Amino acid sequence: MDRSEPALTLFEFISVAYSLVLSFAMVRLLGGASDAFAPGRRYWLHCAWLCLQVLGVLTAWWTFWSYRTLEWNVFRFLAIIASPGLVYLQASALIPPDPSSVDCWKDHYFRTRHLMFGAGAIGLVLLGIHSYVLLDFPLLHPRRALNVVMIAGMTVAAASGRKWVHALITVGYAIGLVLFFTTFVFNPDSWVLQR
Repeated sequence: MDRSEPALTLFEFISVAYSLVLSFAMVRLLGGASDAFAPGRRYWLHCAWLCLQVLGVLTAWWTFWSYRTLEWNVFRFLAIIASPGLVYLQASALIPPDPSSVDCWKDHYFRTRHLMFGAGAIGLVLLGIHSYVLLDFPLLHPRRALNVVMIAGMTVAAASGRKWVHALITVGYAIGLVLFFTTFVFNPDSWVLQR
């Protein structure tokens, strides 16, 4: 074996750490799904966000490909690894370590909303900063409007304890995610975070 070339590129090496943290989030979400969806115990907003978070984990993993051409250093690594860390924090807010101990998913949802939606808003802000600073994505590009609307929704959801506000934000976020996927992810001519 030729030892002059590394077995992995730096992007591949970093993507392992990124993927591991996202995997922990996915395990938390899927591990608690049977308790969260249990008949007689489930709460529709909580179940909706559990599903949206599963899609969010997949989206975070998919969009990481946009960073494949970066010149990596430890500071960029630390900045990037914060994003899946926040996704894991959201998953932990939605699903506690022992999901069978939750008596009422509705109460749990509203009790942990500050952490769940606060981490989501910070994560979306980081995504915007990363795409601008690391990928040179234009600050005033039309694609940013969806990001701004989603940050506003997460911020309102963190602050509000009203069911109708959460219902509206949940539906709006789901529509935003569909728009995100159909416009950027499933478009074969465009990568998510590139111009």
